[in-house]
Amino acid sequence: MVITAIVLPALCLTQSQKTQDLAARWALIASCLVLVLLLIETLFDMPLLRTARYYVNGELFVNGLPPLEERRTDVTYFQELYLANRLSHIASIAAILVLPIAGILWQRGQRLGAVAAFAVGCAGVALVPTQTPMLALGLGLAVGLIMLIPKIGQSRRLGVALAALVAVGVVTSPWLAQTAYTALHDALASSDISIIHRVAIWDYAAGFIAERPIAGYGIEAARTLGREGANLAELVPGHPYAFQALPLHPHNASIQIWLELGGVGALIFALFMFAMTRTVHAYADQPVARAALMAGLVVGLAVAHLSYGIWQYWWVASLGMIYAMLALIFASERTS
Repeated sequence: MVITAIVLPALCLTQSQKTQDLAARWALIASCLVLVLLLIETLFDMPLLRTARYYVNGELFVNGLPPLEERRTDVTYFQELYLANRLSHIASIAAILVLPIAGILWQRGQRLGAVAAFAVGCAGVALVPTQTPMLALGLGLAVGLIMLIPKIGQSRRLGVALAALVAVGVVTSPWLAQTAYTALHDALASSDISIIHRVAIWDYAAGFIAERPIAGYGIEAARTLGREGANLAELVPGHPYAFQALPLHPHNASIQIWLELGGVGALIFALFMFAMTRTVHAYADQPVARAALMAGLVVGLAVAHLSYGIWQYWWVASLGMIYAMLALIFASERTS
């Protein structure tokens, strides 16, 4: 799945211009369809997800499980909250696509389409019951707007500086996590439960990192460490929830790389992110296109450092497909 997601779209870039234009056109249509489908799912109580999960997996999602004697024997019952959490996967992908798609349409003079794509995408992401996609989208929008300032967006030195900042963030992530937990604990205790829990997970993982800072614990070791069942001390006074110290993975790409592959892996990942950021910044020549691409990169980075495990195949494959599709779509906007 990962190989297909990365290699197949990349092969399109080696084909004739006519083939590339055709692939780019369908990639743009597919991206817009993602935004529309997310809005349909959020507005109408997830009809497509419900149907797919029912016919493929035999799963039925209900608001409150029925008594045993009233349950059907041919299906497996789940609470609706589980399905709503799956919706966050689609929202994360849509959040990465919103700003680049709106930007490319605006760059091409399709202003109405750009506004429609932005409105549909933002509405769908905002209606999802999880906060990460909307938070990431807001961060990407802020970066995109800043990039539209001519002296900032057109500066090659800024591109290098941004890439260096991302790389430094990867390398220093364990220390940043510990500092944030220590400095913000009291302030975060009164905020959303998931926020303080995330910061606490990162702080807990940073403690393991300090014990094996060179080579780490090995790929997927976070799952093993998480199975030890350790819980964090009560984070919010009076709250009954037992905060799991490391639920399968740290919900942070850089910290997971540090934890499992150590400083060696973190350095390689930092160099990769430095090259990736510089490439994205230089890929589009036009101001709006460049700002839109950088915004999409920031959204992807934000989601990767707030939600999913770095080795989850659907996530890695989705990122590969998304950025390859965007490379196709924006290729025609390049003048060099």
